[in-house]
Amino acid sequence: MADIHVHRTHAFGLTRARAIALSWAEELEERYAMDCTIHEGDDSDTVTFVREGVNGSLEVRGDSFELQARLGFLLSAFRKQIEHEVGRVLDALLAKEAGTGAKTKVKTTSKLEALAGLERSAKDGKAGKSAKVDPGESGAKAIKSGKSAPAGKAPKR
Repeated sequence: MADIHVHRTHAFGLTRARAIALSWAEELEERYAMDCTIHEGDDSDTVTFVREGVNGSLEVRGDSFELQARLGFLLSAFRKQIEHEVGRVLDALLAKEAGTGAKTKVKTTSKLEALAGLERSAKDGKAGKSAKVDPGESGAKAIKSGKSAPAGKAPKR
């Protein structure tokens, strides 16, 4: 098992950081078929994410993001590349929010998309082809007072 740790500071405050975290969670669900859940707190939020081969959390604070992830055996060989890509995506989202990268499009490298497909293929026992993922099955869920928001809906605050 390999661990990933990414820390980014910001000056957006918790409300804007929550919006960034929601965008990040939706990106994970769409591109990697992750199951993401947002747990809201008073001073910070936690986005948990899980799928075959990886699980972790993103702590969302008014002044920073702290990501911890654990990779399974197959993905652990690509820990450095995945860690770099996660950092790059967070940096792009932060730059976009700051207005310095308004034209910066968050795009995942094809290598990581291929790894996600490889992981799904290995899970489904299919070699060489990615398993199809039903996009209707995902959606960031917000847990606040024990209730979940409908798939794809932002948490009510």
